[in-house]
Amino acid sequence: MGWELLNVPMMWGLAGLSLPLLAHLLSRKKYEVVPWAAMQFLELEKDVRRRFRLEEFLLLLLRMALVALLVIALSRPASSGGWLAGLLNKTRRDVVIVVDGSYSMGWRGGHATPHATAIQWAHRYLEDLGPGDQVAVIDARDQVRDIITPPTVNHDRVRSALNHLPPPAGTTHLAEAIRRAVELLRDTKNLRREIVVLTDGQAVGWHADDTLLWERLDDQLESFPETTRPRLWVVTPTEVPETRTAHFRVDHLETSRELAPAGLPITVRTTVHGHGNRQPVDRRVWLEINGQRLADRSLSVRVPPSGKTTVEFEHRFRTTGSHRVAVILDEDQLPGDDRAESVIVAVAALPILLVDGDPQPDLTRSEAFFARAALSARSNQQPWIDVRVVGWDRLEPADLVGPEVIVLANVPRIGAARLGPIVDFVTAGGGLLITLGDRIEHDAWNKLAAESGLLPVRLIESQQETGNADEDAIRVADASLTRSWLDRFRSDSGGGFVEARFARWWSVEPTAGDEPAHVAARLTNGHPLLVTGRLGRGQIAAWTSSLDADWNTLPARPDYVSFLHELLFRLSGGRSARNVDVGEPLLLAVGPDFKFSEHAFYGPGDTRFDVAQIGDRTRPVAQLGDTRLPGRYTLRSRQPAAGQERRTEHFVVNSDRRESELEPLAPDIRQELAEEDRLSFITSLSELHETARRDAPRTELWHMVLFLFLGLLISEVVLTRRMVRGGYQQEPSSP
Repeated sequence: MGWELLNVPMMWGLAGLSLPLLAHLLSRKKYEVVPWAAMQFLELEKDVRRRFRLEEFLLLLLRMALVALLVIALSRPASSGGWLAGLLNKTRRDVVIVVDGSYSMGWRGGHATPHATAIQWAHRYLEDLGPGDQVAVIDARDQVRDIITPPTVNHDRVRSALNHLPPPAGTTHLAEAIRRAVELLRDTKNLRREIVVLTDGQAVGWHADDTLLWERLDDQLESFPETTRPRLWVVTPTEVPETRTAHFRVDHLETSRELAPAGLPITVRTTVHGHGNRQPVDRRVWLEINGQRLADRSLSVRVPPSGKTTVEFEHRFRTTGSHRVAVILDEDQLPGDDRAESVIVAVAALPILLVDGDPQPDLTRSEAFFARAALSARSNQQPWIDVRVVGWDRLEPADLVGPEVIVLANVPRIGAARLGPIVDFVTAGGGLLITLGDRIEHDAWNKLAAESGLLPVRLIESQQETGNADEDAIRVADASLTRSWLDRFRSDSGGGFVEARFARWWSVEPTAGDEPAHVAARLTNGHPLLVTGRLGRGQIAAWTSSLDADWNTLPARPDYVSFLHELLFRLSGGRSARNVDVGEPLLLAVGPDFKFSEHAFYGPGDTRFDVAQIGDRTRPVAQLGDTRLPGRYTLRSRQPAAGQERRTEHFVVNSDRRESELEPLAPDIRQELAEEDRLSFITSLSELHETARRDAPRTELWHMVLFLFLGLLISEVVLTRRMVRGGYQQEPSSP
C-alpha cells in the first residue's frame, strides 16, 4: 500500500503551525510585581497551577493539530492499493463496455461464437460491479454505435441491452470506439474510470498503421488528470479463430441495373473467394429472390487454392416493386460472408422526357425522331419506357415533374429560367443525358458547365471524319467498353454497336472537381464518345455525337434500341438510394400523399427508425440517415389499416469484407499498441481483477482528514470553555 500527496505545494501551509505558538507567547505579557501582604492568600495551589499549565499546553497542541490537519486535507492525501483503497474504491466506478460487432465475431468453430462468449463475459463482469457503479455500452462496427449513453447505474438495463445487440456484421473500428469511450468518461464524476473492449483478436479494425489516429487518442488520455485517467483493457475471452481453416466468401453483387422494367432480364455478377483452402474446392452457389432460394438457379463452381472465381446469374422479374436479390453459399464456419445482397426495382415503364433541340413540322426530320421511335416502338405491346417529347423552346418547369430521366437532344442552350429547375431536378436524383449536334452553342454550354456542373465536359470544337475509305472510318473503340453494362455491346455480341460509323463529333475535355467525370466509351481516334458524371444525387452523361442519324450510323444498327434503353436505365433511379455503403443515407422517392408519420424503417436486429422527410412538396423523399448497421432494411407502414396490404420497400446497406482474411493481431503490433500503459491485453476475468488491483487509481483521503479536523475542533471548543469557566478557581482546602 502506497501513500502520496496530490497537491504537495500546499504543504508549505505547515508554516502556519507557528501561529498558535506565537499567539500563546504573545498572550503571556510580563507585568510589574508589586508585593502585597494579602497576596499570599490569593496564590493558587501548586497542583492547580500544574493542571492549568498542562491544559494550556494541550490546548496549544490541539490548535497546532487543527492547522496541520487543514493543511494536509488541502494537500489531497491519497492511497494506492491496500485494504483501505480497496474498501473505498469498491462502490464508485465509471465503466464503458465496448463490444466488437464485426462478422468475424460470428465464427462458429468453437462451442459458442466469439460474440456470444463476449456477451456472457460482460454479464459476469457486471456481477462484480457495485450498485453505484455507472456503465455505458458501445457497439463497435464500421461506425461506432452508442447503445447506452450516458453511463447508468441501472445494470438490468445494461444486461438487456447486451442481450439485444444485433448479430455480428460488417467490420469494426475499435480505435474509434475507444476514442468514443474516452469521450464519454470525460463527463463522468467518479475517480475510477475504466474501458473494457471485448473482441476476438483480429487485426482488422485496430488501424494500427494510422499513427495520427492513435496520437489523437493519446492526446485525449493525457488531457485527463492523473487521478482520473481511464484504464483500458482489451479482453479476448475466446480463442482466436484458426486462420488455416478453409472458408469462403461472396463479394458484393454487381447488377446490370438497379431499376428495370418487369420482364427485362437483369444480370447479377459476383466473385467467390477461397481462404485457407489448399486444394481446389467445389462450392454450390445459389440465387435467392425475396428470401426464396431458386432451385433452378444454382451453380457449382471450383475455387482455386486461396483463389477466386466469378459467377453470374440472369433473372426476369414478372411483378413490379422492389425485390431482394441474393447470391449465397452453403454456410461454413464464418457465415457472415456467405451471402451478398442487392435490391432491384422492377417498374412497369420508365418515364422519360425527351427534349427536342430541333423540332420540325416533319417529325422525320426532327432531332428526336429516331430516339422516340426506338423508345416507343409500336410493335412493343408492353413498352419498357414511357417517353414524352417536348420542343426545347416550349419546356416548362411543370414538365420536370414525373420523369426519371431528361434527354436534351441537340439543345442549343438553356436559358436562365429553365436552368434552375433542371439543376434542382438532377441534384434531387434525376438523370440527365445531353446529346450534342450542329445546333450546340459552344460558349453557352461551356459557361453552363463551369457555373452549374450540369455538363460533365468542356466543349472544344466540332470535328468530322476526313477519310473516305472504310478502313479509315471512325468507330467505337471496342477496348474502351470496360463497364459491365457495356459488355453486351462489344464486338463479340454481333449487335453492330462498335461497327457504327461516326462522321462528326465534338472534341471535349472531361471536367475535374469534387465529382470528376469518367469516360465510359471512346472513338477509335481516342476522342471521348460517352462521358458520365454526378451532380448531387443525380447522374449525368454527355454523348459527344448526335442522337439521330445526321452524324453517325448508329440508329441503323440493331444495338441502337438496346443501347439507348440501357443508358437511360443507368441514369435513372438516383432519387432512390436502395443499395448503399455503411453510413450513406437510404432514400426513396414517394408521392405527395405519403404519410411519413405512419411509416418506419426497420433494420437488422429488429431495430426501428423514424422516417425523415426531405425534398419539396412536389418531389418528397423518405430518408434514413442512420445506416451504421449493415444488412437488410425495409420501409413499411407501422400499422396498416384493416384489409390493406402492407407495402414493403427493400434496401441493403453493404460493408467492407476484409474480416474474411482472419489475420490475428501480431504480437509486435499488440506490444506497440500497449506501449506507455496506453492499454492492456488480457484474456480472463481473474486477470482483469489482478490487473485492476495492481493498477488501481489512487484513493483520496481528504474527506477523512476533514472529519478528524471537525472532531478536534469540537474538542478545542470544549477545552477552551472548560478553562475559561473553572481554570483559575482554587479548589477549597481540606480542613
